Amino acid sequence: MPVTAETTARELVEVLREHGATRAEIRLEQWDGRRVVVKDFGVGTWALRLIGLVLMAREWRAHRRLVGVPGIPACLRRERWRLTFECVEGAPMPLADPEALTPEYFARLYDLVREMHARGVAHGDLKSRNNVLVDINGLPAVVDFSAAFTLGRNPVEALVVPYLKVEDLRAIGKAKLRSAPHLLTAEEEQLLAHRPPFVRAATAFLHQVRLLIKRVSAMAHRGMK
Repeated sequence: MPVTAETTARELVEVLREHGATRAEIRLEQWDGRRVVVKDFGVGTWALRLIGLVLMAREWRAHRRLVGVPGIPACLRRERWRLTFECVEGAPMPLADPEALTPEYFARLYDLVREMHARGVAHGDLKSRNNVLVDINGLPAVVDFSAAFTLGRNPVEALVVPYLKVEDLRAIGKAKLRSAPHLLTAEEEQLLAHRPPFVRAATAFLHQVRLLIKRVSAMAHRGMK
């Protein structure tokens, strides 16, 4: 059920992450007794806000495609500088109980990511293990779709999404290698061992784009002091 302005009594619970040059502030809030996560780009510089408009649009679009997928917290509200999400009770993979990282957990994580891909969404940042959670029932959840690409009419997306789908699967293999290497399969070892040249080139290009965005945002931040 969407959270509307008419039904919302907001109370700050905790700031989960301070905003940075290219990062939104993330807060845990209580809305009418319901715990939600708020991603807020409006607390930073003009550059962060401009970046936020792009990232929010990408995340909102991805979530619209993924409505109803178990393990994807619903995006409850979109405002000018903020997105509000369901709160997943659990822990990021690096902080989760190692005993929870079972073969069943990883099998469900692959199923979740393949369902995302089937709906035309590639996450693009599963290499950040904080974006992969273990919920209180031991099930996987995926958050932060600000780097996601969603298939549509844009020809660039048609080129990028297949590459990012491969990178999503490689990211799961890397996470398993770090957290539960004894569970790594021969297929995963092969996927990690062979990275096509076009993937390396695309990764290097996206890295340079991110560095440029950070420099512009940092300059804007210094200009405000």
